[in-house]
Amino acid sequence: MIPTVVSGLILMKKRKMMEVFPPFVRKLWKEWELRAMAIVSLLVQIVLIVLGKRRRHIPDRWIRAVVWSAYLLADSVATIALGILSNDLGDIYNDGGKLERDNELTALWAPFFLLHLGGPDTITAYSLEDNELYLRHLFGLLVQTIVTFYIVLLAWTGSRLSYLDIPMIVVGSIKYGERTWALWKASSDELQDSMLSSPDHGPNYAELMDEYSLRHAEGFFVEIEEVKEVQDESPTPATADDSQGNIINAYTMFQTFKRLFADLILSYQELEKSQSLFKNMSHEVAFDVIAIELGFVYDLLYTKATVIYTAWGIVRRIVTFSLTCIVLVIFSFDDMRKYKMVDIVITFLLLGGAILLEIYAAFVLVSSDQTKRWLIKHKQTRISQAISRIELVNLPRWSGRMAQYNLLSLCLNEKPGLRLLEKHRYKSEETLEVDLRELIFKHVKGKFDLMETKGDKEIYTEKKINDLVATQRISRYMLYLLAVYPTMLPIGIGLIGLRNTRAEAEKFFEERLSTSVARENLINVACEMLLQVITSDAGNNLSEMLLHEKTHVDPIKVKGDRSKSVLFNGCRLASELNKITDRKVKWEVIRDVWLEMLTFAANKCRGRQHAYQLRRGGELLTHVWLLMAHFGMNEEFETHEREFVLTAI
Repeated sequence: MIPTVVSGLILMKKRKMMEVFPPFVRKLWKEWELRAMAIVSLLVQIVLIVLGKRRRHIPDRWIRAVVWSAYLLADSVATIALGILSNDLGDIYNDGGKLERDNELTALWAPFFLLHLGGPDTITAYSLEDNELYLRHLFGLLVQTIVTFYIVLLAWTGSRLSYLDIPMIVVGSIKYGERTWALWKASSDELQDSMLSSPDHGPNYAELMDEYSLRHAEGFFVEIEEVKEVQDESPTPATADDSQGNIINAYTMFQTFKRLFADLILSYQELEKSQSLFKNMSHEVAFDVIAIELGFVYDLLYTKATVIYTAWGIVRRIVTFSLTCIVLVIFSFDDMRKYKMVDIVITFLLLGGAILLEIYAAFVLVSSDQTKRWLIKHKQTRISQAISRIELVNLPRWSGRMAQYNLLSLCLNEKPGLRLLEKHRYKSEETLEVDLRELIFKHVKGKFDLMETKGDKEIYTEKKINDLVATQRISRYMLYLLAVYPTMLPIGIGLIGLRNTRAEAEKFFEERLSTSVARENLINVACEMLLQVITSDAGNNLSEMLLHEKTHVDPIKVKGDRSKSVLFNGCRLASELNKITDRKVKWEVIRDVWLEMLTFAANKCRGRQHAYQLRRGGELLTHVWLLMAHFGMNEEFETHEREFVLTAI
């Protein structure tokens, strides 16, 4: 791999620079640089395997920063360490020196660096773009394996310790090969190719016309009739407490709807199966099935799931675990007096760490939804019964949160700080409550019922959550998406409009609020000022300052196309809504509008954008999008229904 060659050149230059340091510093660095690399490489692997999959349900920035740093550090440390080993051994031969026992022991570390380049099962790609680099990793696999063999050959003495390098090279090559294979399977081109169904040539038109002409020539009265195709039986909907049924249904839907994440379309036959399943579900079951389904998608795109959840994957796990254990046992019986104690400890750490990581990976594999599905399918076998007795703590399938963004707090600069971190400084989070899930589900299902009844049925939503609370959370969530993830929303001038609206709001408040007001009392003082300047009965929050602003003239007549701010357009809309005297009706209207905006935005967001968010704890918009897809309300379906085949009668 090119980084190996480059790292070797860097090391040569670095050693020249080290001459400026005192001799004891150079000696200390020379003795500990490789040891430090080995320890850091092992620690990075531990971080990745423990936190790699937890980012699926933890949206916090700290875990993203830690995983991102560890992901980048893992390859760099292992590559540099191999370069250090090859340079050290090369220097010994070039200088005509004698190979020491310690060099033979440190050469055993080379296969472990190759193993670490393979990474843990819980993360192969930090982002989707990493999957497109599979060719780079394939080249790295070839070069780093050659470098590892080169190191082993340089340190080869024919002793028992030298022979232990061979099984560890096999283990490292398998691990690195699995990572490369998983990256290739998750790359965009291969993902689409693997999801495309077999080519469908359709009914044989020429054969049908020959049969038609033949029978017509024989004097028969022949006409073409449409015969309805027989569809496969749809899966049985799961009940609220049927967790096993939810996993089976989720996997069944995943096999079909994973194509949406590769920007492929689905057929009407597949749509009917999904509709028949979801229209009989409760909102708890529907959201649970979708969460499990998105978990399968996450495993497909970001982990080694495609290569480990197979028969050969299990065989490879047994082989790698067994070989590592054998190496540990044989090394334990070696004469330790020949080596330095610190090198012995590090070697045991590498061996023990590799075994413990394999055991942890096995626990993760057993407790996964993929394994649960296999157990449900093969529950009569002895193996499944033995595995089913293992109880592990189940992690959440996604964060279950919806971020909130308050425009007033942003405009008033309530939380001053670096502009670079401003997007996240004003973000808060709310738990996605069951009542709000039910509200969203019934809204989507109500739209589906309207489609089925051709508009003859009204959308009825039983209210279990305060309309004001629902409206506030959905509106602030949509503003959060606009400010932080604008690519998830329909293409337009939304982000420009947000910036211009903010600028106008800041100017508006700056002209009316004193700069001497303490920051913590800013909103309260503004409200007191409003009570003095507003003749009507004003409320007790800052938004009413805007509400009572005079907006009789359309703002576009004043601003034209120069500014995309919608500040006073919002004021005019609020004034119109206040004309609705029935408070209940008013908030129902506002709530339904925001629900419609939520579903519209979800429908317009591409599948790949939703896939990006799975590594950030998941987004409510993704769950709404997939829910709508299951009801056939997305755009990713065939435009023409084909339920019939033609036959000559």
